[in-house]
Amino acid sequence: MDCLTKLFANIRIIMGCAFAFLSMSTMVGCGGGGFGESVAVPQEKRTVISGGISPGERVAFPGDKPFAIAESARNSTGRGTAQADATEDGTARCEIKSSGNGSASSEFQLGQVIYNDTDQPLDVSILFDFEYTFEILDEGPESRAPDTIGLKVFVQDSDQIVLHRRTILEQGDGLTAWKDSGRESPWFNVTLQPRLAYNLVLTGKLAVEPEEDGQPVEAKMNVSGLRIEINARQRRAP
Repeated sequence: MDCLTKLFANIRIIMGCAFAFLSMSTMVGCGGGGFGESVAVPQEKRTVISGGISPGERVAFPGDKPFAIAESARNSTGRGTAQADATEDGTARCEIKSSGNGSASSEFQLGQVIYNDTDQPLDVSILFDFEYTFEILDEGPESRAPDTIGLKVFVQDSDQIVLHRRTILEQGDGLTAWKDSGRESPWFNVTLQPRLAYNLVLTGKLAVEPEEDGQPVEAKMNVSGLRIEINARQRRAP
């Protein structure tokens, strides 16, 4: 058997019919932390590593297995509208629009959950690779930016502790561009501790609150071609 075949002989993938869900009440916040970091996936949908991973071996999602996390949420009031969706093959989008006196919020999560079902720590590197586009549609000098703009990746353990986070887009003191696009490939070295699960997630959010002056807001964000790759590393001697 080749390396990949041997690897998957040791990885038990259990896909249940239960549907992964997000706690919508906690999918709030702005900036690099907070939003999109509430993850709830049934145990049946985790990728369980039961035989370990040897240095040089790797597993990639969704090429080898579809993403277990492909969730979206949207909410609007008044003259605001919102759209959002995510697919298990690695695409997602969120869009908001408001005439000014309406609110709108949309967000998505894409990713995978892995579980180290061994008695040994596993040293791996985790790569996120994806393309994105972001645009605030300018309808004239009265247009304004959303209150929340966020796109990031993070690695989180089953205790909801974020071990690594990389922010790609973030609303700050001032918006430097109303349009952006690119390809990102952030990666992190992680030690998977025995009998612990890890969430590997790309998440994005756009939101706007109503304003009395009625300034319009319209923005959209798209992610495509997401690939998450786990590569085994040689464990350092103590």
